[in-house]
Amino acid sequence: MRHSNFRANDKEKQHLRRARAYGILEHMSREATCRLLLCSGGKLVLLCFILSTLFLAPAYSAATATPQSDTQPVQKVFHLNYVEEGFAHSVSVDMDEREVIFKAEPDFGDKGIIRGALPVGPGENDYIGFACDVGGMGSGTVYLDANRNLDLTDDEPVKLSFDMPTDRFPLNMFEGIHFETVVGELTVPYVFGMDVIGLWPGQPASCDVTIRSGWEGEIELHGTKWMMGVADNLDGVFDEKDFLGLKSPESTETPVDELRLAVVQNIMLDGNAYDLALALEPGEKTPVLAATFTEVHPPLGTLKLSGKFISRMVLKRDEEGAASGIVVLDSPAETAEVPVGEYAPVTVFLESGANKKEKKWFSATIERVVVGDGEPVPLKVGGPLNNTATVQRRGMSLVLSHELRGIGGELYAEPELDLAHLLSSPDFFDMAFLDKHATFAVYRNDRRIASGSFDYG
Repeated sequence: MRHSNFRANDKEKQHLRRARAYGILEHMSREATCRLLLCSGGKLVLLCFILSTLFLAPAYSAATATPQSDTQPVQKVFHLNYVEEGFAHSVSVDMDEREVIFKAEPDFGDKGIIRGALPVGPGENDYIGFACDVGGMGSGTVYLDANRNLDLTDDEPVKLSFDMPTDRFPLNMFEGIHFETVVGELTVPYVFGMDVIGLWPGQPASCDVTIRSGWEGEIELHGTKWMMGVADNLDGVFDEKDFLGLKSPESTETPVDELRLAVVQNIMLDGNAYDLALALEPGEKTPVLAATFTEVHPPLGTLKLSGKFISRMVLKRDEEGAASGIVVLDSPAETAEVPVGEYAPVTVFLESGANKKEKKWFSATIERVVVGDGEPVPLKVGGPLNNTATVQRRGMSLVLSHELRGIGGELYAEPELDLAHLLSSPDFFDMAFLDKHATFAVYRNDRRIASGSFDYG
């Protein structure tokens, strides 16, 4: 049986780190009169990238079917194996949530120190403290109170693992941090990285954790095989704060070949609805994650779609008091049945191009869709798309904007053109991109009548 390789390459693993510094760069150029379009949507794009960096080489999972009677629902259980790297689930740490006072600390000298706490459980006292010095380029160190005794002198320091020009960007990055916590009667290991930003004039300190470890394996539902991966946010509780990924074993690594979701209680795939339960169980060396899919039959409503070229739709349930849920519609027909409820957001993926070389994918987000059990709900999304370009005067500047809208007015963008591609340049932190001017051209019919370039800022 052939399996796809989920291993992220080294360049992809550095995208998130560079994105941290890019946020600072954007702050530095806030007053610029001309900005890259990507900057204006940086937070959304970064989220999309954080969620797109998926698993490493797949591990096998064991599936068991629960014996069924005529009255019992169909249920399948898959056991996902623990892996130490390959995920990139981002967790922001609230630096103001808890003040940590250590009983003993190493001698930091005259270096600036950032102190904080990482949540590692649902309780008020479920945290581990840390202290990070920001002494200068290549000299950053973080101490993690892994034994939770508020004494940092008996903990091993973690040295800076990624060289950054910290004289320009006060960003300290640490990788390969190992940590164990107890969940019930199980000792659960985690591997993560930390990006600490601090002592920036006029800006508060911040910390982001990137979970590298998780659980993964192959599952099969109604004859369809998926590679499934789950990353937890260090608290041992599997909920919407955690990451769930599904992709075809024959994935061609396109933007619509893999699902990047939050952990939900209900999921609908290929027209089949399931309750999803995740629970840690003892394994041979480390705990395994049991993923239980129980078939359910919720009340259904109908969506009536009027657009073309829709490759996938992902609907996220957003209804007070209802269980969290996701509906995935692949290549939907003009009518599609989905569980009754309120969904927000709804993400639409379009596909165009006659062959693999020419194929492009576009995505748009619909704010809210309400599906009832009565008349079909009309939804105008998809192609054909309408290109528009506008020019506006702003003081002594001209602002050029481009939009790609669907038949319902929804705004599309290419998933490939995200912040990660901008940051993948090795010259980015040398500011070399500032010397590469954006160009423009003005056409009348098919004849170019003017062209030029923009200076940065």
